[in-house]
Amino acid sequence: DIDDICWIGMIDELEENGYLFPCDYSEEVENILWGLSQLKNYSLIESYTDDFEADDDDDAEEFVHKLNSTLKGACICMIDIDSDSYELIIASLDVYKKISAIAKNNGYSIITL
Repeated sequence: DIDDICWIGMIDELEENGYLFPCDYSEEVENILWGLSQLKNYSLIESYTDDFEADDDDDAEEFVHKLNSTLKGACICMIDIDSDSYELIIASLDVYKKISAIAKNNGYSIITL
């Protein structure tokens, strides 16, 4: 299906250009923080991660959910590719609203955890 090819192509482009960090659901918290810090728009959440106390026992979903609850004006989103991995991006709340609506209108999803 051409739509699926375009969806996966978009994800590949986001990763290749420094806007997406893929991780496994069981990824360690420190690896997720490191991966997010490598993204080009990390500055949207950087001030919140400096003092954020992560629980090393959290899985990726729990950790991102807790971090998102502390953020103001931005969020960490997951692009759904129907797998066990999390394709994480950082977006301002305005951008998140737009891209999640576009994804939904096209049969896909971008969600916050």
